[in-house]
Amino acid sequence: MISYKNIDILQLAIDDDKKLINKDKPVEIKSPIMLFSLGEDENFLNFSVNRDAENHCVFLNLSKYIERLYNFKNIDSNLNTNDSILIYVGKDINYQIFDSDSKNTTKEKIKYGGKAIFSFVTNNGRHELVQLLMIK
Repeated sequence: MISYKNIDILQLAIDDDKKLINKDKPVEIKSPIMLFSLGEDENFLNFSVNRDAENHCVFLNLSKYIERLYNFKNIDSNLNTNDSILIYVGKDINYQIFDSDSKNTTKEKIKYGGKAIFSFVTNNGRHELVQLLMIK
């Protein structure tokens, strides 16, 4: 796992399996603390970008750069909106959710949103959740 702050975007690329790689290795990216809500279809978490926070702007720029990489390869992607970053949490992937006491919890606990730090990988044009730590 690598923090969003330590990524050299010029080292990012898309491999033949349509996975995001950093220096020829798959990359799992860790986020700053962000507010989130569960999307209507419950397949995506919407992480709100605070445009007044520099770390959120850096993170959004990284996500938009990743989206451009996929677009250059003509791979459909839907990673961002103007004010949020979309993270996939569908039933076809495995991920872990931890409450503020670092105990494993279920998807039911995130239905009401909150603050969290998360990590994700990007496959086939979508950010996929790996871990989410809820914060009080």
